[in-house]
Amino acid sequence: MQRRYGFAAVLIAAGVQVQAEVIDEPLQLSNRQPFVQLFNLPPMRSAEVLPAAATEWRGAIDVANNFVREHRDDEQLFFDGESQRYELSARYGIGHNVELGVSVPWISCNGGALDGFIDDWHRWWGLPRGGRPDFRSHQVAFNYQRDGHTEFNFANAESGFGDVQISAAWQWIKSSQNAVALSGYINLPTGDVDKLTGTGKTSAGFSVAATHDRLFDLPLALSANIGAQYLPRVDVLREEQKQYAWFADTEINWVVAQDWRLKAQLQTHSAIYDSGLRALGTNPVQLLLGGSVKLSPHWMLDTAVGEDVLVDTAPDVTLQLALRAIY
Repeated sequence: MQRRYGFAAVLIAAGVQVQAEVIDEPLQLSNRQPFVQLFNLPPMRSAEVLPAAATEWRGAIDVANNFVREHRDDEQLFFDGESQRYELSARYGIGHNVELGVSVPWISCNGGALDGFIDDWHRWWGLPRGGRPDFRSHQVAFNYQRDGHTEFNFANAESGFGDVQISAAWQWIKSSQNAVALSGYINLPTGDVDKLTGTGKTSAGFSVAATHDRLFDLPLALSANIGAQYLPRVDVLREEQKQYAWFADTEINWVVAQDWRLKAQLQTHSAIYDSGLRALGTNPVQLLLGGSVKLSPHWMLDTAVGEDVLVDTAPDVTLQLALRAIY
């Protein structure tokens, strides 16, 4: 609870001397499946770089609920648990169309509280319940077996810092309707693989972000990101893990009113593991629905809900609430 108040205090402090106006950005929520979240793949970023001397603070809370039971050939996977991710990040425009950023996550993996709600929702709408009624609610169990041998078993709640991400971006193109930014980032070894909070090893990646405003002369913006990341070897499915991953996102942003935006985002990345299981060896597809409301010229509230369009390749449901301030 103190961490949440700490995030709020930093954001409030950031708003004391506001100068710049907050800009609209894509929904910033990536795949929070426990064996993927380890590698800290970046969320979709804006194609606009902050102006010189402007600083943006962002505090976000994600809650992801996972339930997967899958068996194929010599592999068996069982995910039942929830993760919460509390993230504080900052970006600063240093001028010459360049910005620097840092993101600090705190991740908790536990039994959570959404099991009953999700099961009731599926039952109410006649949706498949995926075997949830066969297991007790609010347990934490992330388990993988191959050839009858348990290669990874996580059965107790854990929490800690994730891998801190440092980034830099350069504004390549900027016009009244189009923007393109190039960015690179480094994940620092601050997480703990045994707690499923991070790899605890250094990794790096890059991405290209592009936006086209006034699509078909309508109040719509089309954005896209594409990039790749090096994946360090860790002791979670070490033999099955791949060494590189690509990722891609696309989003439609509808300007409903001057201060309101509705957003739909489709995201995917290459499979991180060489596996015959859908949850591990298939390229995930996740749909995000959400929006943003400008609370003032310098404050914006973002909300998002994520759903695994390709079932079992991402969490059953992911919720995010984020508050941004710029000065």
